[in-house]
Amino acid sequence: MNDKDVDAVMIATGDHQHARILDEVVKAGKDCYCEKPMAQNVEEAKLARDTVLNSKQIVQIGSQWVSEPIHRKVRDIVRSGRLGQITKIDQCWNDNNHRWHEPDDPDVASIREEDTDWNRWLLGMPYEPFDPRKYFEFRIFENYSGGITSQWMSHGIGLVHFYTDTAIPDSMVSNGGIFGWPDIRENPDTFQALATYEKEQFLYSYSSHYASKFGDHTVIRGKNGTLFSHGGEGSPRWFFIPEHLNLQAGFDFYEGLKQAIARGEAEMIMVPEFEGKVPPTSISDDSKPHLDNWIECIRDRNPETNGHIMSGYWHSIGIIMATRAYREGKKLFWDRRLEEIVGHQPGE
Repeated sequence: MNDKDVDAVMIATGDHQHARILDEVVKAGKDCYCEKPMAQNVEEAKLARDTVLNSKQIVQIGSQWVSEPIHRKVRDIVRSGRLGQITKIDQCWNDNNHRWHEPDDPDVASIREEDTDWNRWLLGMPYEPFDPRKYFEFRIFENYSGGITSQWMSHGIGLVHFYTDTAIPDSMVSNGGIFGWPDIRENPDTFQALATYEKEQFLYSYSSHYASKFGDHTVIRGKNGTLFSHGGEGSPRWFFIPEHLNLQAGFDFYEGLKQAIARGEAEMIMVPEFEGKVPPTSISDDSKPHLDNWIECIRDRNPETNGHIMSGYWHSIGIIMATRAYREGKKLFWDRRLEEIVGHQPGE
């Protein structure tokens, strides 16, 4: 922090540490690339937001998909009004393994407290004895991560805000459990959340399941047409399907879609990278466009990065609502005037 030869810092730490370190980095006069999730509680989300907004530092939140050309084109289609009124957005992103927990990895068990700064690593969390599992596999433990919400839903809800120019849901309900991998984990391996956006009048559904990989998709549903993505987080395979187009269901769906595209009735959304071929259902997390955008903004001293601080604040509040709704077993609301999560309709 005190090295004057360091201009910029990348934060790649435990989820519970991001906001506080971002605050420290920016106050030290450094530009910053901060992993998502930006924050794990409302107070730290506000702290990071206010520190960045009151500085001249260039901050990029690591929600890398917002810099990918395909997702920027999806946003352009949504903004154009081509879909008509959007009333529902569905994301279902899955996997099939004991994610974030490696019970047989000798490297985890061999981590010693004297090789770490455990007290610094806790960073404001209640003290507990050193645990190499929590140090290395923090994503499965409640105090240090929301798990699915922090790691995956942060990308999902961030893209929803990006596509639709919205910010923070009005209400949230969540459910799930540890159904597929009943090991030492505390965070669910099966999870679903429903969020409402009252002003924009749409429902957002997010789902992840770590005991079956089939069926990843994103669907943006409008009255005049639907944007459908086959694939999980960041998938570049997108189609526009006009409403009332008669497509066969089941195994004939893709054949029917192919024929509709050939007739000019439906469209495969394309960007130059994939021109002339069917895009894959996933691409690498290592997004060069997002890193390039940050570096370009540093050179130009342009604070409007693609992953600007408010996008991090918005996704943080959304996933905090989802995590708390699951853990507390109740519907939660965002009070926009107080900037607080409450258990009742604001104003009641």
